[in-house]
Amino acid sequence: VGVKLLKVRKHGKEVWIGRWVDPDTQKTCQVDLGARGLTRREQREQWALNKRKEIQERQRELEAGQPVRQDVALADAIEEYFRTAAGRLRPNTLDAYRAGVDRFCRWADAHGVQSTCQLRSSHLAAFREDLRADHETAGSTNTRLRPCKTVLTQLRRLDLLPYLSSDAITDTLRPFPEPLDPPNYLRPNEISRLLAAAKAHDATCFAMTRKEKREGRANGTPRYVPIRPYLLVLLLSGMRANEALELTWDRVDLDEAPAGWIELRAADVKTHRGRRIALSVSPLLQTTLRELR
Repeated sequence: VGVKLLKVRKHGKEVWIGRWVDPDTQKTCQVDLGARGLTRREQREQWALNKRKEIQERQRELEAGQPVRQDVALADAIEEYFRTAAGRLRPNTLDAYRAGVDRFCRWADAHGVQSTCQLRSSHLAAFREDLRADHETAGSTNTRLRPCKTVLTQLRRLDLLPYLSSDAITDTLRPFPEPLDPPNYLRPNEISRLLAAAKAHDATCFAMTRKEKREGRANGTPRYVPIRPYLLVLLLSGMRANEALELTWDRVDLDEAPAGWIELRAADVKTHRGRRIALSVSPLLQTTLRELR
C-alpha cells in the first residue's frame, strides 16, 4: 500500500505533504502535514505508518464484501443526524447544536463543499479561522465549534466522511484558548438577601381578586407561584436548575435511613451520569421537601 511523503513548493514555500490512493474511490488524496503540526521527520513517518494501516484495514473490509462508501449530500447527512438525535438529546441541546452546525453548513455551501466526500481537513481548518474572525471572544467561537465537532465525528463513525479521520476532526476543530475566571459563588450575605427577596415575592398577594370582590371579602390570594422552596432546594442540593425543575416525587425518598435521598437518573442530567444526593447533608433540605410534599 503506497503512502508517500513528498516535499513540494506551495505558495513559494517548501512543505511536506502525504499522498495516497483512496481504496473506495481510487482517487489520489493528499494532505498538508505541516498544517496538521507534523513538522518533525519522526512525526511524518508515524503519520505515514498510521495511514498505511488505515488503508490496509479498509482494503480488507472491501475484500470481505463491505460496500464502497457512497457520496452523500452534506446537508442531507447533517439533517439525518438531527433527525436521529431528536430522541436522545434535550430540545435545548439540539437548539445549541443547530446554531453552530447551521453556521458550518452556510460556510460549506459558500465554499462549494456540497457532499461528504468533498470535505477535507483543510476545509475544517479554514472554517475554524473564519469563525474566529466573526466572533469577539474565544468562548463564543468555541460554543459554535463544539457542536460541529460532535456532529462531524458521528458522521465519520457512519463512514460518511471518507477523507476525515478522528484525529483530523479533533485537530482542526480544536477549541481556542480562553481565559477562565474562578467561579463566582454567592456569599452568605448574598444568599440571605436572595432568600429574603424570594420570601417577599412569595408573600405578595392580590389586593382583591374578582371572586373575592363578588364575595365581599379579601382572602389574601398569592399573586405569584412561590419560588423560595425551589431556591432552597437548589442551594442545599447542588442540583442544576433544570434538574430541580424536572424533579418528580417518584425520585425522592424521605424515609430511607439515615435521612433519605434524591435520585437523578442518567436521562435527567446534563452529563448523562446519574447520581444520588443524600439528604443527610442538609436537614433543612429534608424539611423543605417534606413541607412541599
